[in-house]
Amino acid sequence: MTVTSTQVSTLPQINRHITENLQDIASTLKTKSRLTNLASKVCLAAFLAIVTLAISISFGLLPPIAPFLLIGLVIATVPLQSGFIHLQTASLSLHNQYLAAQAKADALKEIQDWKEGQIQDFLKAHKIHVQDLPLDALRQIHPSAPIKALLPAIAQYHYYNDLLQKYSARHLRDFTNKMENPMLRLAERRMAWTRLEEEVIPAALQSALMLEIIGTPTLQLELESLGKCKMKPLDQRFLDRMIDHEDDYFCFSDTQRTNLTLTELYDALPDADTVRKKLFPRSEPSSWSWYIPNVIQELGFRLCQSRNPNS
Repeated sequence: MTVTSTQVSTLPQINRHITENLQDIASTLKTKSRLTNLASKVCLAAFLAIVTLAISISFGLLPPIAPFLLIGLVIATVPLQSGFIHLQTASLSLHNQYLAAQAKADALKEIQDWKEGQIQDFLKAHKIHVQDLPLDALRQIHPSAPIKALLPAIAQYHYYNDLLQKYSARHLRDFTNKMENPMLRLAERRMAWTRLEEEVIPAALQSALMLEIIGTPTLQLELESLGKCKMKPLDQRFLDRMIDHEDDYFCFSDTQRTNLTLTELYDALPDADTVRKKLFPRSEPSSWSWYIPNVIQELGFRLCQSRNPNS
């Protein structure tokens, strides 16, 4: 089946996690990180040069310069120092983003040779039906095998799910530690709880979102637009539960939806499919749903007969 130009204009837009080139994103972030790091080093070199100059003049190692020039140079160290700190922080952030993007690209390389049958097995394992996918829209990306267009999103699911499994195992190990020193034991459990709220559950939410995007490729949604995580340290979390009976963790942007509590998300770990059901609940059809249309049709038929007795 071919897609005509008229059909293309009416086809739904595919989510960016399916259409973006993961390796290009990683390369771009790597370049930005390096340039930002270089700029921070330029600021640092200029700052050190001015400080060295001022010290040399004060000790008589260099001939004195006009006071207003010296004052101007000293004042210039303030933005240079601020710029160095800002650029160094940005460089570190970009480097971490690059590492994550490269890991996603590497995950795609591992599955880029998957056959259609392997993709179908993945979809079936996560209760995603091929017949529900917008195959015409996916065919624009991969004409010969539309479901292969989902591979970038599947790779990103693997990336987040691997993090989820790793973080969950580490949290469980540290939170249930049996250190003899009670202070060290408590400190380790506090850190494990922090990792739960800041690493484990966010990875689970991202994994669930990627599954939803795979099942609904036209979904234009990011986790940040769906809602926000309400993270708390261990003491505050338990005190809020005991005193205020408040345990909200994921607060939906849609105020009509009930927020997800940490308890229900914790109970779902480390299964991304269960978390997906909580993020994107689907109402199950009633067991009587097949019967209602037939009843309406029968009532309509009898009403017509009562109005037309000769029919």
